[in-house]
Amino acid sequence: MSSPVLQKIFTVKTNLLKNNVSHHISFVTPDIAWVTSWNNLKLTNTEGDNLHYLDDKYYNDCAHTVTGEGTLVYIDRYYNINKLSDNETKSILMSKTEPWIPYCIFCSPLNGDFLIGMRREDKLIAKVGRYNSKGQELVHSPDQGLYQSTRCITENQNRDVIVAENIFGSGVLVVTDSTGTHRFSYKGNQRKLKFEPHGICTDALSHILACDGYTKKCR
Repeated sequence: MSSPVLQKIFTVKTNLLKNNVSHHISFVTPDIAWVTSWNNLKLTNTEGDNLHYLDDKYYNDCAHTVTGEGTLVYIDRYYNINKLSDNETKSILMSKTEPWIPYCIFCSPLNGDFLIGMRREDKLIAKVGRYNSKGQELVHSPDQGLYQSTRCITENQNRDVIVAENIFGSGVLVVTDSTGTHRFSYKGNQRKLKFEPHGICTDALSHILACDGYTKKCR
């Protein structure tokens, strides 16, 4: 893979972020994005202007996404999944379903499906489900003991599902195909350094890029 080339930098005003920390970004357009910090969610542009503000988002890194139409979809502090249309109209896409609670969400640019990582509070187990635009389940991951936390989730051009797991400082990327069948897992170079994947994404060639919380680098 060739070295990445910097295309653009934009600054979010520090008074918009708690502790000056940005956890996750969902772009609406190339110049407008939702940026999260803990349970605060702001819509900002590349000039750093605050365009909209929400304070009921769940604190996890990848708890919001944007659809192809530019609609924000996010997990709120009550573990419901909400849609925000035109920055004004909020509706519930999915209500919290016990004992599973949503932990991360991603909207597929390929077909508009939602990939949702869920976990159980009473047990250290998690699962991944694929849902349509109405919140109806299409596919759920078979019980293979693959997941424990589903910290962040994304999809590549082949519709492979990539999940970042990070439990007690030990991280792994779990990759399955679109039906939930396990393809491979990546635990980093464990002989030398720990691996703590947080934010993840894929490029046009289906390469997986992960922000490593331990080395503070993108891998």
